[in-house]
Amino acid sequence: MPLSAYTKRIVAQKWMFRGGAFLAAANLLGVQRQNSEDALMVSLHLLCQGMELFLKGLLSDKDYDLYYPKLKLTGPRLVVRLEC
Repeated sequence: MPLSAYTKRIVAQKWMFRGGAFLAAANLLGVQRQNSEDALMVSLHLLCQGMELFLKGLLSDKDYDLYYPKLKLTGPRLVVRLEC
């Protein structure tokens, strides 16, 4: 059963919300770290993960049918292959 336009928008907004939550967590951890290299690495990881999810949601919100097949999860990382 294909997704309706409303459902596609909800899915895209959920990805953007999750991405924003990761970005907020990275920001909070970055504010509270005491010059710890481990905290820096975790903060950068959260930042990258948040950006990935937010951009995935942004592309899906723009045109779900066009961009969703090009968004692939390979392992833990999101690979976006866009051909202009």
